[in-house]
Amino acid sequence: MSLAHAFTYAGVPSTVMSLWQVSDASTADLLTDFYKNLKDGVPKDFALQQAKLSYLNSVRAPEQAHPFFWAALLSYGNQDAIEFSNRLPTWVLVVSGIGLFFVLFVLTNVTTRK
Repeated sequence: MSLAHAFTYAGVPSTVMSLWQVSDASTADLLTDFYKNLKDGVPKDFALQQAKLSYLNSVRAPEQAHPFFWAALLSYGNQDAIEFSNRLPTWVLVVSGIGLFFVLFVLTNVTTRK
C-alpha cells in the first residue's frame, strides 16, 4: 500500500508523488513546467516527462543532472489531459457585481455625508 493508493481510494483521480525527499529548487522548476504543460492540454504523464526533460536540458552543473534531483516524482492514477474552462462561472460574476455595487453604495454614502 502506498499513499497514492490511499488517495485513490479516497476518490482523488490522480496524484503526483515523490519516492524520496527531493530538492526544493529542482522540484519547484519541475512542477512549474509540469503545470505549464498541463495548462497546454498535455496528458499528465507526458506533462511530467516533458518537465523532467526540460529540467535536464536546463541544468547548469553536471551534478544537478543526477536522478536524485528529477527522478523522484511519479504520476499515479488517471493520466488524461485536464480541460480548463476559460469562462467564469455565472455565480462568480453575480457575486462580483453585488460586491461592486455594495462598495460603490458605501463610498457614495460616505462622500455625501461630509
